[in-house]
Amino acid sequence: MSFYASKPRQELIEAIVEFKRFNTQFGCSRIAREINKALGLAIGKNAVRRVIEKHYRRGADSCHGPS
Repeated sequence: MSFYASKPRQELIEAIVEFKRFNTQFGCSRIAREINKALGLAIGKNAVRRVIEKHYRRGADSCHGPS
């Protein structure tokens, strides 16, 4: 029996990354609260932090090469 939480589904990962992309000033706690409120899921700030660390790159949409 594993004591680790299950891996988040791809839809949830995409929702967290999109939320962070449009609200760059929000921290993990705020994103977790908003996701919980909007989707009715129980996700913690540490799970959000792990998803952001692995899947979110700052400015990924805005860098199209040298200016």
